[in-house]
Amino acid sequence: ATATPEATEVAEETATPQAEGTPVAAEATASPTETASEAPTPTATSVHGVLTITGQVTNGTAGASLPPDLQVTLYGYDDMQEAYSDTTTVDADGKFVFHDVPNAPNRIFFATAEYQNVIYGSRSASAPPGETTLDLPFSIYETTTDHSALQVDRLHVFASLNGEQVLEVVEIYVITNTGDKTVVGETPDDPALTFDLPAGAMNLQFQDGVIGGRYVQTPQGFGDLMPVYPQHTTQEVFAYDLAFEGKRLTVSHPVPLPVAAAVLMVPEGELTMSGDRLVDSGVQSDSQGSAYHVYNMDALKAGEDLAFTVERVSSGLSLTSNSKTSLAIGLMAIGAALIAVAVVLTKRPGMLEEGEDEAPETAESEPEEAPEAEDPETLMDAILALDDLYREGKISEEAYQERRAALKARLKRALEKTQS
Repeated sequence: ATATPEATEVAEETATPQAEGTPVAAEATASPTETASEAPTPTATSVHGVLTITGQVTNGTAGASLPPDLQVTLYGYDDMQEAYSDTTTVDADGKFVFHDVPNAPNRIFFATAEYQNVIYGSRSASAPPGETTLDLPFSIYETTTDHSALQVDRLHVFASLNGEQVLEVVEIYVITNTGDKTVVGETPDDPALTFDLPAGAMNLQFQDGVIGGRYVQTPQGFGDLMPVYPQHTTQEVFAYDLAFEGKRLTVSHPVPLPVAAAVLMVPEGELTMSGDRLVDSGVQSDSQGSAYHVYNMDALKAGEDLAFTVERVSSGLSLTSNSKTSLAIGLMAIGAALIAVAVVLTKRPGMLEEGEDEAPETAESEPEEAPEAEDPETLMDAILALDDLYREGKISEEAYQERRAALKARLKRALEKTQS
């Protein structure tokens, strides 16, 4: 069973920043079956009173009802360590209550329930000072193997030299489940999503998990066992190497889902990129002075090939100085380049402040000063890029938190405009 992002947010939020609404891996959460027979287990942390924690479980799939005798497990965490757990059964209306729950300063609580081999969870929350109650409602969903409600909002691709005879490619799929059912594999051992790799791909790496854990090998590539939750955006992040001994190399593989748009990048001065569907968007630089050549690609249908050709600009150049690259390096480059791209995309004609230079701003001066007239997809890209920069230590925590909050506020306003 796999947990929803909400159920494990407490175990991930300080380790790996995520874009708003983006699910995270859930291996850290204990299964309800592991705690159903256990008594509450507060730790030695100083207890400050007790709480009554309530909630309402609803079935978010249209026309579906709650299963009988659904069990809910409540967890309490202190400093990212489990300090409390208990289990109860919802009533006929889906309500649950935990009485006399020991509280502690800054203790974070969340509730989970397993349904059809998938774990769903509430938000994580602490009781405000002086409060004696806390409400943790959440939804469960029916499952499906149908992918028709899944779409790739953005596909990001970064290609760079890994030494002189190896090309490393990093791919990031930003996937949204627009339906009201959780997408799963045919069986619990089957992946919910599968991804094909180009012929000859080697040294497959993941940002979150390994083959034999969250991921499984397939004849054409790999599969992800993680369910795709309704009304959530998730990321698939992976990298692979290809032998690159000549002047140019064509990379091609089918995409598993419809792709709204793709952004492809290579280090400027190291490689160029070409393809029938690529549009050259010029060169952008990050705050460290690294330059990236950016290309755009329009929509792809599920099963259609993502195809491009990379060509060496000159021999002897390598972004990584002929040392072994890693997925983290590729992600850092993507994050830096996307921040620069987001600045350019949001600067419409006539929107520059008086005296403002038209040159792209750096990652250190953006994004909160960019104009307000952005579309939601561009803002989501900027949030993802900012998260990557923070994860790699390229900006301070104070600047990261301030800018992410500003981007989230602008994204909310942009979404409200699209719905009005």
